[in-house]
Amino acid sequence: KELLAVVDEDTSTERSITDVNNIYYGSKLLYVAVDDLGFKPVIEGNIRLDNAMYQVNNITESMGVYEITLAAYVGR
Repeated sequence: KELLAVVDEDTSTERSITDVNNIYYGSKLLYVAVDDLGFKPVIEGNIRLDNAMYQVNNITESMGVYEITLAAYVGR
């Protein structure tokens, strides 16, 4: 399902490209309206963003908006 969401580029840049056990990951912080998304994402579930798959690392809900931390993992 395509929908409008906001990606926080400033925060995601601070969190990107960290080496953990020879695996690099980049993260994105996504804001999307609860009503627009239509489901509650689960930790370790997957979300497609701009034709790339990301894993949900964290999710919070405030005032009808989900703040979702997404991570993409790439082997070395």
